[in-house]
Amino acid sequence: MYDLHIHTRYSDGDNMWMLKNAAEELPFDTIGFVDHAIVTDDDLRTQQKYNLAHVFDKTYEYRRKAIEFHQQDTDVKMLDGIEMDFQIGDESQIAPFFAEAEFEYTIGSVHTVHGTTIPYVDAFEHASEEQITEAVEEYYVQLEALIRSELFDIAAHVDLIEITPHTYGRTSQEHAERIADAFEESRTVPEINVKPILESSGIKYHPDDPLRSELLERNIPFTLGSDAHSVEQFRARAPKLEEVRRELDAEIVDPEQIAGTSST
Repeated sequence: MYDLHIHTRYSDGDNMWMLKNAAEELPFDTIGFVDHAIVTDDDLRTQQKYNLAHVFDKTYEYRRKAIEFHQQDTDVKMLDGIEMDFQIGDESQIAPFFAEAEFEYTIGSVHTVHGTTIPYVDAFEHASEEQITEAVEEYYVQLEALIRSELFDIAAHVDLIEITPHTYGRTSQEHAERIADAFEESRTVPEINVKPILESSGIKYHPDDPLRSELLERNIPFTLGSDAHSVEQFRARAPKLEEVRRELDAEIVDPEQIAGTSST
């Protein structure tokens, strides 16, 4: 079993030593640490950097040494990755940073649309119907560009826009087909992310339908990630990862196929 989407205290996650110990107990064969980074400097994302501790581009060398240290006393393979925020226009700043840093793998995410940070439950609480429609469309425009940029090994939580009660259920079949087209033409692999979409919805993981069905119909492979930001989340979501691997009729990419293949 593996999990390629875990956050440590090098951004907004938990203690690496405790995560390693939990991985040994559960047990996992491979875990991947992908702390958050934002390399662009517009006003909103500068605020996000320092409010949310998404500054891993400044600290990755320290975490890499920590991985090397902890790897000495465990059989769990620990991989050195990153989760990078993406917006159209960021490519020229992300590419040289990746070339310099040489992570074992890279995850790309769209966390912001129309100046709003998506993962907050109340993110679109006061938005009009027109604004919500525009935000959903903008999300998928950004996600398609992320996939087609060829900068990333993995695209995370590929229908993240569904996570708020105000945008849930807004992904259309046309959105799903566009994103599936992009994945078919890219090296980037979508992620099954077992962070619940909405606790009240009963949906266990990203992506939900119609995007999930479209990707499955086209036999597009997936990676697995918990998106855990704490040891408690890591432990709680481990059974969901195993459940997905067991029940989902899809190819699950081996982590060795991902690690070390990042494009520069």
